[in-house]
Amino acid sequence: DGVPIKPQDTFKVSGMGRQACFMACEAIEMLFHSAGASTGRRGQRLQRYFRDAQMFRLHIQAQTVFPTQRGQLEFGLPVNFFGQDFEGSHD
Repeated sequence: DGVPIKPQDTFKVSGMGRQACFMACEAIEMLFHSAGASTGRRGQRLQRYFRDAQMFRLHIQAQTVFPTQRGQLEFGLPVNFFGQDFEGSHD
């Protein structure tokens, strides 16, 4: 409909995806820890999933920078978002 997407909308969708990733990581970790030692051997499917989940924890999306920026926007503080400065709104 031609309505521009606001940074607040981007942060909202990103936050939902981020939370889903954390939930998936937690589920994989619970499976890995309860499945037994044999799942930790190289070549085991669950071991690969566990490594992938741990790599997400290092990804920029898993770090606190995005929730911090979202909070700044929500409280009306300026934030630099992908090289552009945005001013938060109080609406």
